[in-house]
Amino acid sequence: MDDALRGSLRKMKNDADPQIRRLIDDILAGKRTMRDLAATEWFGRRVREARPNLEAIRKEVEKLEKEPGAADRITEKPE
Repeated sequence: MDDALRGSLRKMKNDADPQIRRLIDDILAGKRTMRDLAATEWFGRRVREARPNLEAIRKEVEKLEKEPGAADRITEKPE
């Protein structure tokens, strides 16, 4: 399993109920799969909650693509 996915699963455990925490532990131990987690109502709720944030990010990316140099201004270090 990818390290980034492992890290995301560990973070998800922070706001999960005990049953989901056990499931995540089993996934990290190789006893269960991500499909088991994806089939839970809890995971579906998390995805629905994240969707508005993804839409906002997509809009910001579109703005940056339309305006050359905009990304450079955002990442410039203050003097």
